[in-house]
Amino acid sequence: GFIDFAGSGVIHTLGGIAGLVGAFFLGPRAGRFYPNDDDDISAAKKYEVRPLLEHNSVLVTLGGLMLFMGWFPFNASSGSNISQPEDLVFAARGMISTLLAGSAAGTMVTVYRMWFNPVQDIQTTINGILAGLVAVTASCANIDPWAALVIGFGAGPVYLFTSYTVLYRFHIDDPLNVFAVHAASGIYGVLMAGVFDLDGGIVYGKGIDQFLVQLEGIAVLSAWSLVT
Repeated sequence: GFIDFAGSGVIHTLGGIAGLVGAFFLGPRAGRFYPNDDDDISAAKKYEVRPLLEHNSVLVTLGGLMLFMGWFPFNASSGSNISQPEDLVFAARGMISTLLAGSAAGTMVTVYRMWFNPVQDIQTTINGILAGLVAVTASCANIDPWAALVIGFGAGPVYLFTSYTVLYRFHIDDPLNVFAVHAASGIYGVLMAGVFDLDGGIVYGKGIDQFLVQLEGIAVLSAWSLVT
């Protein structure tokens, strides 16, 4: 069946797509774009993005860390109960996977940012951490620790690419990068469950059947969220 242990799809993808639709219809915040009247430039650069900094970096960081801490009990307890010894295995895997994926994604986007811009942006780091957490939420209870690291490192580029594309290519002002953090990373995470799941993952020689189930499931979830 469809694997989405703690909600990369049914929680994060659905909410992220709904957030993007809302941002599209509400339009950009005042002053988000500089109109560019140069007729020779490409359509993608017709509007130049104006940086809008967060009001309080300390509160942004505090909120991000609170979410990180809250993710541990959420993922660990999504199996409904911890009453039997075997339940503890799922809970432990969930917590370890959460830690590794969030840390890997946060590290990846931070290094990327530092490589191209010596001025660090804490909001990018926080969003990278959240992207890793979202991505591993689908499979956290039934993957190896190394797989959580791989998923986390992969979530970083997914977040960075999607965030850039939504803002600079489609000119949608998504203030909290909800689509990049939740929807794109959620879709990626659901698909990765079909790759790294201990019982049905591709890397364990189980074939592509589980991956196809994941693909079909996330397509249905995404379409439902978009049209409703």
